[in-house]
Amino acid sequence: MAANRSSDYEIGFARPPRHTRFKPGTSGNPRGRRKIVDVIFSLVNRATDVIEKHCVKVDVSEEFPFLVRKMSPYYDR
Repeated sequence: MAANRSSDYEIGFARPPRHTRFKPGTSGNPRGRRKIVDVIFSLVNRATDVIEKHCVKVDVSEEFPFLVRKMSPYYDR
């Protein structure tokens, strides 16, 4: 009787096979959304007293943060 139930089920768009579906109580993204932070910092050249501001995006959701986007100049708005 169980074989009849599985053979009646059509696999197609928005109907994945039963064995590949998420099990009850689990989600498709167990670690959740990444936490990305904008970091703005200043660099001072001591020889010329020039202050440069830079901005980076950093992913801090893991144990060791890593850069998401390369360093770019930051301009006060």
